[in-house]
Amino acid sequence: MHDVYGIIEQLKKLTRQAQSIAKLLSAYTKNVDAPVDNAHLMEKQCENIDKHVQVLPEGKMRNRLQQWLAAERKRIADNKEEFKIQFGQKLQALFKEKDISIKGQYPLLRISFYTLKLDFEFGQASLFFGPEIEEIINRLPLHPQAIFDAVLDYDQQLHTLEHSPDEYLEDMYQAYNRSLRVHDKVFGEKMLISDVLREFVVLQQNKKFFIDTRKNNFKEFPRTKLAYIFYTIKQSGATKHSLRFHVATFDATTSKLHSFWIPENEHGEGTHYSHISFEKQDCQDS
Repeated sequence: MHDVYGIIEQLKKLTRQAQSIAKLLSAYTKNVDAPVDNAHLMEKQCENIDKHVQVLPEGKMRNRLQQWLAAERKRIADNKEEFKIQFGQKLQALFKEKDISIKGQYPLLRISFYTLKLDFEFGQASLFFGPEIEEIINRLPLHPQAIFDAVLDYDQQLHTLEHSPDEYLEDMYQAYNRSLRVHDKVFGEKMLISDVLREFVVLQQNKKFFIDTRKNNFKEFPRTKLAYIFYTIKQSGATKHSLRFHVATFDATTSKLHSFWIPENEHGEGTHYSHISFEKQDCQDS
């Protein structure tokens, strides 16, 4: 009788394994109508199916499944190559409608202020502000429409500012003076951008934050937003009168504390700066 019970348990186990594989195969068939678009997803599904096949006992069914997997993986590899071609064409077409050009070549594409890093091996992408400076989104699906929507959504947030460049320049000037006092320096000396921005962010807070300094009352300023504020100030021409940017040394560019990347235009070009200063003859305390 013990042998019978053992056989029953083995059959039950085999049944469960077969049912799991059947469900995975059924899910797999839902993607076969669009094999190029779903190439990366189908590759992952094959990996999962293979794990279940490996635990099957030796036999015709296991051999048949392994042969099927080998054939599918060959087709998927071909489809992944075709996916690369179609992906670039579709992405370019979407941005062209917005009169936005794409530069570069795989795996790095430049789109306005942003860098798109593509990983065709795992079927995902990462979006950066600047040349891989600040990571905005990681593990984006490699779908042109999803990437297009993500870039435009973030870009809209970036371009949404509460004040004019002149108003931000005035706040930056006040922040510079406050930073000078904290570090016991005289007007005109260079100050680390990170030190000035610390004071600048404080100046942007409303009264509610100082009454109750909770996180919910704090107005956040990501580095990307601050870099864009600097960009608008530079583009407004205000820097010709008072504010000066000092280029970071090569060593400093490796430290976010000592270097700040600021765009020069909306084509992905920019410069790492470490310090700013104001010229005394152009600025006077109000």
